[in-house]
Amino acid sequence: MSKRAVLLALVLLQPFSLAAQVFEDVSVASGFEPAFLANIPAGGIAVADFDRNGWPDIFVSGYFEANRIYFNQGNGQFQQSAAVNLTLPGSKCSVARCCRLRQ
Repeated sequence: MSKRAVLLALVLLQPFSLAAQVFEDVSVASGFEPAFLANIPAGGIAVADFDRNGWPDIFVSGYFEANRIYFNQGNGQFQQSAAVNLTLPGSKCSVARCCRLRQ
């Protein structure tokens, strides 16, 4: 039997592959609750370890809303930072991007 056939058999025989996958929205319970308004230009999102603690944080750019950063607490909870206010007066931001800065 070829390696491909064995791999295919293993994938098809896994019990999780036949079970229905369920999505549960826990964003509000985890502390991540960005404001999104219907029929209004959306913002962007970037996920990176901004505070370098080993956990992915979330940056959300708003169009009509202020930009926000949610720091991952490492326990399934996020805390919005009140100290970070990343707004540019007179401009609207709808894109978020992460990059690595070399020092």
